[in-house]
Amino acid sequence: MQEPLKIGYLIHTLGYSGAEKYLQLLLPELKKFNIQSHLFIVTSYNSKEKLNYYFQQLELNKISYTVYYRRSKFDFIKIAREISQYLRSHEIKVIHSHLFNADLIAVIIKRFFYKDLIIFSTKHGYQEKEIVSVMVDKKKIRKDLYYRISKILSRNIDYSASVSGPLSEFYQKTRLSKEKMKVIHNGSPEIKFSKAESSISGNPKILTVGRLVEIKGLTYLFKVIPTVIKSFNNVQFIFVGNGPMRHELEEIAAELKFSNHVKFVGFSDPSNYLATCDLMVIPSLFESFGLVYIEALSAKLPLIAFDTGGIKDIVDNGINGILVPLKNHEMLGRAIIDLLESPSTRKRIAEMGYKKYTEEFTVSKMALNTYDWYQSILGCQKPEITKPGSLLS
Repeated sequence: MQEPLKIGYLIHTLGYSGAEKYLQLLLPELKKFNIQSHLFIVTSYNSKEKLNYYFQQLELNKISYTVYYRRSKFDFIKIAREISQYLRSHEIKVIHSHLFNADLIAVIIKRFFYKDLIIFSTKHGYQEKEIVSVMVDKKKIRKDLYYRISKILSRNIDYSASVSGPLSEFYQKTRLSKEKMKVIHNGSPEIKFSKAESSISGNPKILTVGRLVEIKGLTYLFKVIPTVIKSFNNVQFIFVGNGPMRHELEEIAAELKFSNHVKFVGFSDPSNYLATCDLMVIPSLFESFGLVYIEALSAKLPLIAFDTGGIKDIVDNGINGILVPLKNHEMLGRAIIDLLESPSTRKRIAEMGYKKYTEEFTVSKMALNTYDWYQSILGCQKPEITKPGSLLS
């Protein structure tokens, strides 16, 4: 039997979100491809409690990991040295970083402690306001310190991939990448449950999942709620997630007198609501990928979203979901009402969405695509790794 390919995975995190869940799902699946992984987690002492659930999930999935706590970013050099020592002692010559600070630490390791290290990086996003500014408002990116450091990192990272085509386009458009990146979509476990009978005739339920922040486009959804109520006077909108806009949204609901149609449940597992809801509506202004989209497809829940960002890689309009022109709240309201009024359309879209999920967005598909990426560069399961051509300038 061939020796395993050893890869270190590196993430800097302050909470449990998309990139963290990505690694939690990916690393156990990569074992099937004879990849031996070790996860390096860099975080702050203040985030320890928030990450306890993540640590439990890693242990449950038998993922080998080490946590490094920092007090400030000045600790990055010390942490980089410690990680490099682990890599050398375990003969790990490849590291795969996730998110900006992890890229920074990986580059520090390579430049100062382990020059033959090969760095892979997956781009899960960028600063949210800047992505919206460039991709939605068509403005030029601010060339601030974050941008300039990102550009330096891109020249020091050997191979990069993004989680969606639109995110790859953003990196190329802003010259943070010289060429179009390889795209490897996220995957999601299939969400299985016994679907409750539709409640639409008496009490339709619409689910929205995500942080209550501006980029999620919730003000556009709130503009159409009164219109939907006119057609379905017992409709209920369920919001899973929390954030700084919650108070503002509650005030809008109270002012327009539809508070009894809106339910904020805070941070919760969306699967607790999938069985009893009839639609999922995600009016985000931009998502780098949008894991919640494929969770809806997996759960056979018809999906409505704005036609922007990573959703373009997931939904074919009118076939496995409904895409509405960005920021057009009138068409958003019409799409919601039309879908609630058409059981046959909901069923067709749900079935086609599930088909798209099984073909393109499972965890096994994500792992296979990741493995193929490694293989295309490293050549075999037990690569004789040599230093690639320098990307420094």
